[in-house]
Amino acid sequence: YGQKWTWKLVDDQIRSFWGRDACDVAKTPYVFYGDRAYFRKYYGDKDVYEILPAKKKFNFSFFPTGTQDPIDRKPAGEVTRADVFAAVMKSAFSVDLDHKLSAA
Repeated sequence: YGQKWTWKLVDDQIRSFWGRDACDVAKTPYVFYGDRAYFRKYYGDKDVYEILPAKKKFNFSFFPTGTQDPIDRKPAGEVTRADVFAAVMKSAFSVDLDHKLSAA
């Protein structure tokens, strides 16, 4: 038997012939809602679509800027022994300070 038959195909053809579907917004892929833009992703027919964002809401980068010291010019992410020692001493100082403040 096949699929179920409806009048929709005939109705769409008649509207297209007489130009009654000129203002149909489903034919345009652009969708604007709020302060963001979206696109319709069509699946064969103009009535079968999915609305997807045109641009991601947030742009996140794993490569932050400003991580290179302009004076020292060592590559970003390079850790020296002095950096490790300074970090350990800073951590030890903060733990000691917390202990003294909690005891007082």
